[in-house]
Amino acid sequence: MSGTLVPVGGGNFQQSGQVDWVSLSKSTLTFGLDVLVRLSKAGLNPATKIIGQTACNRFVIKAEAQKRIYDALSSLKSFSSYGKLVWFGFGIKSLIHDLADTECGMACVALCACMSISYDSFYVAEVLREFCKSLATPSDIVPSVHQWKVLVDMCAGSVSNSKFPTLLEGLIRLIHSRAEVSFQRPTSREALAKAIRALADVSNDTLANITIAGGLDCMWLAAISEWLLALDVEIRLGSGCTVYRSSTNGRRCLPAVTIFFISDNEHSIQLSKYYVVPKGLKFLRNPELEQPSFKGGRSE
Repeated sequence: MSGTLVPVGGGNFQQSGQVDWVSLSKSTLTFGLDVLVRLSKAGLNPATKIIGQTACNRFVIKAEAQKRIYDALSSLKSFSSYGKLVWFGFGIKSLIHDLADTECGMACVALCACMSISYDSFYVAEVLREFCKSLATPSDIVPSVHQWKVLVDMCAGSVSNSKFPTLLEGLIRLIHSRAEVSFQRPTSREALAKAIRALADVSNDTLANITIAGGLDCMWLAAISEWLLALDVEIRLGSGCTVYRSSTNGRRCLPAVTIFFISDNEHSIQLSKYYVVPKGLKFLRNPELEQPSFKGGRSE
């Protein structure tokens, strides 16, 4: 299926917690000298840090997931060589730990790090750019792909010592051999960004649940759903057979995220379709005989 992601239900996802980008663009931001030095050393524009945090404010990270992220970041050593140096300038605090002091910053670091496990940094930067654009961010304040890449490189490796890579590998092996994985291209940047936005909306209760169909990229989406967002996940084959159900999801519970993996020898499937039937207007007085009206059923 060429790795295409298809969020079922179509249409545009609703937005919750709308960001007033105009007000943000006119805001005066204050940074300590030590933070500015570290940002300068890393080549990261302060605006990129703020935009990244603001965009990731859409995610709601549960306490259990925050602990997983915190434990992963705590295992990092000073002067680590993940991507670029994690610790810059003077002072005792790293940029990553500075970002992770807030929930939206923690979501930003973890999202960048989790994407870096499976995708190259330039592709991740392009996806983040598309994700930011999907939130109606004015084009004049959207960071360049280069700036997104600097942020991604800074966060890369942050979750390498966590259970996320192991979970992801386990999910992939359910449906693919390792040899086949190495020859797969990723889905489009726009499709992955749209799916990530949908997961964010499930995490913040804008959406109750979603179904996503596609190729191997769906395994990555399943992994971040469970590890990063602590959502119930179920994975099915194109035939409908369930091959994975997260431990927190009982058999009677409708999962927050349902993944349909479509293999290369399967055709795209229509999982469901959503129709809106607008309600009719109320009559202000008894309708005329020639006027159509809804009469309901018949009582015996």
